[in-house]
Amino acid sequence: MPTTGEATGHKWHKGVWRGFAAPKGLPKEIAAQYETAIKKIWDSAEFKEFMNRRGFDMIYLDSAGFAEFMKADNEDNGKALKSLGLAK
Repeated sequence: MPTTGEATGHKWHKGVWRGFAAPKGLPKEIAAQYETAIKKIWDSAEFKEFMNRRGFDMIYLDSAGFAEFMKADNEDNGKALKSLGLAK
């Protein structure tokens, strides 16, 4: 059985990621409060220890960076699925 890369030439590498999302149109001041709270948790020693003990790699992206990441990930998934004939 060939790998996805061997079968399609597409270097598809995936992992698990986590993020927070909110409804479209969330007021900017509320979004800023959430982002501040999430960053505070991210920066805490307790959170870092929790994630490290479980072997998670950790990368922080602010809301704009996470939106860019999700867009690129979606495009990459689409290319891979199309190359496998699983999407149009």
